Amino acid sequence: MYRTFNFVPHIAAILGKPAHFDVWLYSNLSVVASAARIDKLKQQLTFISSGVPPVTTTTQPTALSGAVGYVIPATRGSYYEVERLAANRGKLSALSEFVRSGSALVLLDGFQGNATANNSFLPLLSALLGADPRCRAAGVATTMLLQKRSTAPEFIELENTIEVQPRLGLSTLSCQTGQAIYSAFVDRQEVSTAVVWTLDGGAIYWIGSSFFKPNLRGFYDPPAHSQPGRARLRRHGAGATPAALAKTPGREGRMGLAPA
Repeated sequence: MYRTFNFVPHIAAILGKPAHFDVWLYSNLSVVASAARIDKLKQQLTFISSGVPPVTTTTQPTALSGAVGYVIPATRGSYYEVERLAANRGKLSALSEFVRSGSALVLLDGFQGNATANNSFLPLLSALLGADPRCRAAGVATTMLLQKRSTAPEFIELENTIEVQPRLGLSTLSCQTGQAIYSAFVDRQEVSTAVVWTLDGGAIYWIGSSFFKPNLRGFYDPPAHSQPGRARLRRHGAGATPAALAKTPGREGRMGLAPA
């Protein structure tokens, strides 16, 4: 059987394990649902770094330069609005330069599903990319199997197939830009639980997990396949530009790994 989606192996692959695990973790409770979730996420980041905790911050750091990554969970409000990035172009420029210099900006969740499904990170993505990412947000309403689409070296040891289920705090994006890391096809429309956009030397990663259940184990292939190893870790967020999406044949139907 397939194991369920977990954001932790993604972050391990993205952030890597440099000599100094200099990672910022955004912890403003206007954006993150609770202090408990921050603590859980901090524990997970400390675990993947072999004991080195991230540095928490309630506002965008002024000294981002030199850090490997900046992790922003948005399970309550909008980072873009709380940090007033529309009015503070200097702060937005500093965040852009942080990514362009070779680091990883990791965006977690952002799903807003009250009246109309939306994602609070879309204005931030538009500002950093300089154009509308053309993404549509959706929740996870049914169990789906997702296929790994990226062949980038930093993701080589992530599992080929994972499962997402409802009521686990997961969401998806359907984007006409960026590179899907994991995706499925719903009525011929590709939906992703993880997407990357390269930006000069670095990258912006979105992962559709609210870490509602942060202690879920990682991804595993079906029993017929080999068991997972530890993800190969990298210094930079971008690494090589991922190859074009590989359509996986077979598995036709409404929910599947490739379009019918």
